[in-house]
Amino acid sequence: MASIAQKLQARIRGVRIDVPLSKYAKIGTGGNVVWLYDAPSREKLEECVKICAEENAPFIVIGAGTNIVPTDGALKKGVIRVAHGTCDVQGDEIMCGAGARLGDLVDTACGAGCAGFEKLAGIPGTVGGALYGNAGAFGQLVSDRVVSVDVWNGKKIVSIPREKCMYGYRDSVFKKKPLVILGARFCCEREDAEALKKTAAETIVLRESRYDKTLKVPGSFFKNVDVKKFSKKVLATLPLDKIQCGRVPVGYLLDEVESRGMSAGGAFVADFHSNWIYNKKRATARDVKALAAKLKKLVKKRFGVELQEEVQYIG
Repeated sequence: MASIAQKLQARIRGVRIDVPLSKYAKIGTGGNVVWLYDAPSREKLEECVKICAEENAPFIVIGAGTNIVPTDGALKKGVIRVAHGTCDVQGDEIMCGAGARLGDLVDTACGAGCAGFEKLAGIPGTVGGALYGNAGAFGQLVSDRVVSVDVWNGKKIVSIPREKCMYGYRDSVFKKKPLVILGARFCCEREDAEALKKTAAETIVLRESRYDKTLKVPGSFFKNVDVKKFSKKVLATLPLDKIQCGRVPVGYLLDEVESRGMSAGGAFVADFHSNWIYNKKRATARDVKALAAKLKKLVKKRFGVELQEEVQYIG
């Protein structure tokens, strides 16, 4: 009797069996998955999720491999990789597939004179991933310009208006319900295109001055911490300039516990950015989690708050 993976391989051209997920995660951890499909377009993504429903085939969805830490062992599910897509301006809206790079959305928006995206420049990953985690930087969030998000809900394709996306700080309804993001509509607020492109270029220069793109790193590891999480006593000791938009940057907290350069197995904290955990010496997911636990313990002891991961553990 054919396995689910073999059935999918027969129905979907491009399905591969027994694939190492480590090749598709920026941090480089992960065992093999039962099957993997690299969806080349939104149409093929829709076709794949519908066939998976018909075959009762469990799966997870990843994008460009940022913001994830796959498990060391075998993952007994399939993986749909959504890392291809397009962005198009249609009147006062931008239509974008989940697999498009976030950078493509920024370039498309700025080129068309659509404001509200320029400070997202330089953030790695896909539009789908950005919508999932409500990515943001320098005061802008991807959710700021969302009109609606198209998803597969397990039975059919539906469009979810922004007000029902439950957007919050690095949060959304997509983290709470089994929905596959297919694409989204964004609204445009017109400004000078050249000025927007200049801001985007300057933002990229600023980001690149802070980060080393050659490292095997998933991105910022922990979320910034809401000031409401701190006791009044501890909050009174924090420098006022460290409180931004009602949150304390986790990088500051980690610097205060001297986390830079700490390690666990092959996982290390970058010596130039305390909220970057990277794979330096063939790190395993266990190493990464052990280092994260060490950092959380230090911050808890010093500041009395529990850090929460921004990255997603898979498996």
